Amino acid sequence: WSLWSPWTSCSASCGGGVQRRTRACNNPSPANGGRSCQGPREARQVCNVQNCAVDGQYTPWSSWGPCTKTCGGGSQARTRSCSNPPPSFGGRQCTGPRIETQLCAPLACIIGS
Repeated sequence: WSLWSPWTSCSASCGGGVQRRTRACNNPSPANGGRSCQGPREARQVCNVQNCAVDGQYTPWSSWGPCTKTCGGGSQARTRSCSNPPPSFGGRQCTGPRIETQLCAPLACIIGS
């Protein structure tokens, strides 16, 4: 057998990949009826088996909550959570607001009715 070639780069940066190396039956090559080399021509090993980072993603927005007033201008809110999926293995937190508000019941209140 020749010397083993260097290991190839890993086929994945995380989550488990494979590296390979090869050798040739040429040191010396079989001749005059000699037997071929014994053993494997290729070797493999797993690499980068650590979990891949998962960035957090928000859930869809909830329904709008009740208005704080029935007239004269109020506000209502809706929410979402960073759990679809949650960040893990060093992944980034969700970006953007978790709570959103809007104005509601903008009409003036009528007194005495």
